[in-house]
Amino acid sequence: MRFLYPYFAFLIIPVFAVYFFKFKKKSFAKTLSFSKINIKRSSKFTHKIVYLIEIMGFLFLILALMRPQTGEKSIEQSFSAYSIMIVMDNSTSMLAADLKPSRFDVAKKVISEFISKREGDLIGLTIFAGESITLIPITLNHQMIIDTLKNLKMGILEDGTAIGMGLISAVSSLKESKSKTKIIVLLTDGNNNMGDISPEEATKIAKEFGIKIYTIGVGALNEAPYPVKTPFGIRYVRVKVDFNEEILKKIANETGGLYFRATDNKKMKMIFEQIDKLEKNRFKINLKITYKDKFQIPLAISLLMFILAFFLEKFIFVITEI
Repeated sequence: MRFLYPYFAFLIIPVFAVYFFKFKKKSFAKTLSFSKINIKRSSKFTHKIVYLIEIMGFLFLILALMRPQTGEKSIEQSFSAYSIMIVMDNSTSMLAADLKPSRFDVAKKVISEFISKREGDLIGLTIFAGESITLIPITLNHQMIIDTLKNLKMGILEDGTAIGMGLISAVSSLKESKSKTKIIVLLTDGNNNMGDISPEEATKIAKEFGIKIYTIGVGALNEAPYPVKTPFGIRYVRVKVDFNEEILKKIANETGGLYFRATDNKKMKMIFEQIDKLEKNRFKINLKITYKDKFQIPLAISLLMFILAFFLEKFIFVITEI
């Protein structure tokens, strides 16, 4: 409860002052003579009762003037969920071992950790090599995506690097989303060399749908150890890295995202942690209090007190014969 005009409480002081002097000066033994009957006003005790009732009447009147109000709380919660598509390179170059045990394994692990933190977000998974496929459209079933990543193998798509195709597949999944924020996280270690749609064309379409793209270049800057099968088992040879950072930077800049380079396990993890912080979903709680006036109750009590005092003062007499 609150009082809209609490300063009216100061009126209590003059009320008590007036009645203090009334108690001191009032003559409590007035007698009216009418014919042979002496009609006395009520006794001193009755007058005290009348004064007390009048005081209570004024107190409740002051309470009504202070305008008491009760509040009803209502809580409005809103949650800014994101729609996020993970677009992951599935070409054989992801088997390079500059990230341990391989780029492919580290990417799967770090992406899974990222997804597990994004409670409430719609997340999907697209993979690409020489072609692309959306394995899981955006969903709240994060465990299904994590399980899919865990069981994901190399070689299910034609080899190559079709970045534009991977992006356009993700855009197709995101464009109908009702989320205010739509994001693609593109992870690749190569240069676009296949596909009917170029990265530039896919970026333009993503921008039209208000989709932000974060790009991650994976791997060393010059050479990387790559596994090769031999009659004596797997051995690693150093191969030249064919990588185009400029196109990834352009994709990010055009859509309002950022470009990152993951040259080791630690940097890969830090990149996804940074993206998680940059695009953190937020809970918003609005507390609304609706106040209702309750002055009618003390006003009604005050009125009843004054009516009662009036009848006691005017109509209760002690009648005695002369």
